[in-house]
Amino acid sequence: MKLKFFVIIVALFAILGLSACTSQSTNNDLTSNDPESSVDGLEPSENVEFDPNDKSNWPNSVRVGSASLGGTAYAYAGGYSSLIQKYTGVNSAVEVTGGPVHNIQLLQNQDIEIGVVTMGPAWEAWYGEGEWTGGQELRDWRVFFPMYTSYFHWWAKEDTGIRSIDDLNGKKVGVGPSGGTPATYLPEFLEILGVEAEPVYAGLGDLVSQQMDGLIPAVGFGGGIPFTSVQEAELQHKLNVFGFTEEQVSTLVSEYPFLSEAVIPANTYENQPDVMYSPSIWNLGVVQKDLPDSFVYQATDAVLSHNEELIQAHVAGEETLAENIKYNTFLWMHPGAIRWFEENGYDLPEEVYPPEYPKND
Repeated sequence: MKLKFFVIIVALFAILGLSACTSQSTNNDLTSNDPESSVDGLEPSENVEFDPNDKSNWPNSVRVGSASLGGTAYAYAGGYSSLIQKYTGVNSAVEVTGGPVHNIQLLQNQDIEIGVVTMGPAWEAWYGEGEWTGGQELRDWRVFFPMYTSYFHWWAKEDTGIRSIDDLNGKKVGVGPSGGTPATYLPEFLEILGVEAEPVYAGLGDLVSQQMDGLIPAVGFGGGIPFTSVQEAELQHKLNVFGFTEEQVSTLVSEYPFLSEAVIPANTYENQPDVMYSPSIWNLGVVQKDLPDSFVYQATDAVLSHNEELIQAHVAGEETLAENIKYNTFLWMHPGAIRWFEENGYDLPEEVYPPEYPKND
């Protein structure tokens, strides 16, 4: 009798052990990080049921990282933030930041949900090449729409006699806030071009104020044109606005894989009768990778389907067209944005599909 009882107990433990192993195996399948793994027989690339109107897990509010006051990115971010709030119903607040580098850091730390980046800092973050990345590939964010082209140029009060980049040699030069695109690259541009200038870091509005007070002889910046702060300064002082020479632009573009040669049209500013040559860099709207697909789908639609309203915030919005997503060739896009572009007839390159949502061929 005792032997029979012992056999029964052993059998029960064997059954329980088998169940635990089966359960553990199932759980491991469900939480696998392998992008090629499947759940319930579905490959990750298959189009599972998607409801763009499902708001069950939407955030109550989102924070939008922009750049410094007085720059294009801040005004533009205010425009698209308003569109997101208006058409999704989610409260959206713009935050003043140091610019793209800072925005990527904030996204990585989940201190903002949406941000503005340019391709240069994005490249450095993606491949861990910028010193500020500590050698880490920072990829906890995704692209959701194309913004506009950033151009670089300089300006000085006419009475300084500064009319070209060579005239900046030995001068203090405002370059924007640390962490922003201009502050990241303008000092490097000058070094490559053999111009020794002392960079001054601050928000654009602050730099222009210092310039008008005679504390800084020249300021440079990069963003969608025209720069509002420059236009405002022109109301009080006559400025020399200048860009780069064609040769200088060619030299810089050869140094950076994300730069292109560009021309700033004549009369963009009051005292600028001729075209200016400039390296250019593309800007993108980005989000935290874990935001709900349906929310990002609706946010993408809010921005790209209401271009006229966006232009009212800043004329750079004229470039915010769905077709310009072609300028992103390597950064992963958010699945919600991918769905929007696919539904609207855009064939995206395989490289922009993230591991969690590979392209379905």
